[in-house]
Amino acid sequence: MKKYIVSIYSILLLIIVNTSFFWENLPGIFDLIILGLTFIGFIVLLFISISQIIKGFKEKFKNQIRIINICISSIVLVLIYIFPFGFINFEKMIYDDNLLFTQYEGVANGTVSLKFKKDNIFIEKSVFFGVENNIGNYEIKNDTIFLIFKKSSNFGEEKSFCIEDKEFKDNLLYFRNFKDPLPLRMKVLEGNFNQLK
Repeated sequence: MKKYIVSIYSILLLIIVNTSFFWENLPGIFDLIILGLTFIGFIVLLFISISQIIKGFKEKFKNQIRIINICISSIVLVLIYIFPFGFINFEKMIYDDNLLFTQYEGVANGTVSLKFKKDNIFIEKSVFFGVENNIGNYEIKNDTIFLIFKKSSNFGEEKSFCIEDKEFKDNLLYFRNFKDPLPLRMKVLEGNFNQLK
């Protein structure tokens, strides 16, 4: 068992990365701590893999267990590098494809995104020094998308709305509440408003 510790560590790191959909919305700073530990775990695995490869060359790759550890850790490193938030899209599995996906980028690369799904479900995701996801239902009346959150939005509201931006095509204006004087101009990255109707 001790001989396979590198392989076990690699697989555990891969599982943690691939389940980020479930832990990225933990309260407070827990998600940032897990993300930081995952990054450190990736760096540690990189150094372990390099040392295993160096030892493998010295042994002329005669140790079968070392070869297995090198292969597994190398595959895990490549997968995590290519898919840093996991190669399994749990959001798509649970909520299906996006009918409309909009995003606003604020200061310090902080983002707010709205993903509109089938069955009038939407997901609001904010990334500002942590990740917050909120789910709710939407309803369309004329050219307005009314958002009803199951708990509250990332801005502390239970209801908000979006309208098509008449000035800039391919944008939605996201009003965080019904008295919002400065809505967020969100760029449409996928789909269009007509797909929701």
